[in-house]
Amino acid sequence: MSLFGQDISGDWSGKLEVGEYQLGLFFKISKDSLGYSCLMSIPQQDKYDIKIQHINLMDSTLTIRQPDINFEFNGKLGGNSKVQGELKQNGLFIPLVLKREQISFRRPQTPRTPLNYFVEDIVFTNPNDNVFLTGTLTTPKNLDTYPILIIIGGSGPQNKDGEILGHKPFLVIADHLSNRGIGVLRFDERGIGKSSGLYDTTSIEGFTSDVIAAVDYIKSRKNLNVKSFGLMGHSLGGIIAAKVASVREDINFVIFLATPAISGKELMLKQKASIEEKTGISKQQIELSGQIFSGAYDILINSEEKDSLRNNISSYFNTNLGPLTSQRHINKIVNQITSTEFKDFLKLHPFEYLSQVTCPVLALYGSKDLQVDSEVNLKAMENALLSGGNHKVKIEEIKGLNHLFQECQTGLPNEYFEIEQTIAPQVLEEITKWIVELN
Repeated sequence: MSLFGQDISGDWSGKLEVGEYQLGLFFKISKDSLGYSCLMSIPQQDKYDIKIQHINLMDSTLTIRQPDINFEFNGKLGGNSKVQGELKQNGLFIPLVLKREQISFRRPQTPRTPLNYFVEDIVFTNPNDNVFLTGTLTTPKNLDTYPILIIIGGSGPQNKDGEILGHKPFLVIADHLSNRGIGVLRFDERGIGKSSGLYDTTSIEGFTSDVIAAVDYIKSRKNLNVKSFGLMGHSLGGIIAAKVASVREDINFVIFLATPAISGKELMLKQKASIEEKTGISKQQIELSGQIFSGAYDILINSEEKDSLRNNISSYFNTNLGPLTSQRHINKIVNQITSTEFKDFLKLHPFEYLSQVTCPVLALYGSKDLQVDSEVNLKAMENALLSGGNHKVKIEEIKGLNHLFQECQTGLPNEYFEIEQTIAPQVLEEITKWIVELN
């Protein structure tokens, strides 16, 4: 091996550009007596510290290869601070330039100690399914009584902080509220963090029962001076909040953040089309893709056979997408849409639960949200709540915010990581003001 006196140890980063889409790649390279080793992170895909199986520097050519994901990069060193080369993956060859720069995922809103409120790690049990759930309860200091709420995460496995792409939105919300006299309980979902149970096989009904168990836990705590009790749900978590509030009279208020109010199937097709349109895909391709996925969703909605469902969906996509994409991509799609949570979500009709919520409601949407379209869902949310006779409602679209309520440019999910802001201060203040005025 010839190193020419060059040492590639350190942090390197680069951006893959495919059309308007950019994907950040980060590499931490270290060296010992055995040679180089490397960890790769792809924050936009929520993947961190992937151990690279092969890294080599020979005659100023750097090779990074990870067979598990068909990833191979070959590039030429230009001095000590730049590698210009090409990424090969799944038959694609994409130019990629790596630059030496310290990797720092800045998240300025993440709270730092000391904290001006009480923090308690808690464990409670859902007796229905015999699972225990771990979380954190934050309560204000020097108050005789205070409102308290439970934060409910959206789709996909989430820990108590709602951690995504280095952001911790639920932690930021809890910190903001507890500093202003409001208690917050947030917890790890089943099978996540230290909570027991299996996430992948849990239905939406199971997650709903976990929230009910959290409500019962707070009610059982005689040392908590609760003035009023509320639920806050983001995205799918908002539907779960509505399900709980529709059957529990002891819920005093509900906050919906980017909560779907149209059917699950309609939402997923709208989300897919909005993101594809924003990334520059042609109208004809969007329509064709929409038809294919609509057919797949119908199979999922109408199928009662769990054992054969995966094979049926795989066969469907191989027939309809086989000529258009790789088998690896088809397998990834099948894994995503045959999960218990996704299948349940497709069948959901939120109107059923939203129309039964009678307590005060705050519903917020971002105007640039491509996952839960603000215009369509805001109107549906209003219609559902009013149809049930609930007039204690405030529904607002906030300009310039994406699905995570960050101030953004396009609203595309690939921006979530790039934006340092975790949640817009305007949203935090809006939530706080509404709860304080209510109490």
